[in-house]
Amino acid sequence: MSQLGESVVPFLGAKFIATLPGLFSNEVEASTTAIQEFIHLTTNTEPTVGDFYLTFGYISVVPPAVRQALLSRTLNDDDVFERLTAPVLIAHGLDDEIVLPTMSEHHASLIPHAKTSYYEGIGHAPFLENPGRFNSELLAFSSGL
Repeated sequence: MSQLGESVVPFLGAKFIATLPGLFSNEVEASTTAIQEFIHLTTNTEPTVGDFYLTFGYISVVPPAVRQALLSRTLNDDDVFERLTAPVLIAHGLDDEIVLPTMSEHHASLIPHAKTSYYEGIGHAPFLENPGRFNSELLAFSSGL
């Protein structure tokens, strides 16, 4: 994402925004529930038990105050994206409920030479939900450099 703060809100999914109070909460039950909801928003498929607990673990070790600080700061790096001359591949799940596909469309408008790849029926983690396609496209992209 090239933005954080007020300017990024239109690019965030309503279900993700609804998890934020819990993700920022010091109350264990509220925080735990929000983390679980967040994990379920990342993909359209149910994560394996191992993936679920791995993700739950690495999110849980980040204190709520740090989560809040990360997401509450104001940032707009659109100008950096506009100046990019390096090759760029933008991959985005069309069913992403965390960062809406309009964000990748915004990035593509800032980087006219970027290649885009949109994944039907895929959420926030195309690399996890469709690793074959993701890896194939990444290999083709990097091989062409």
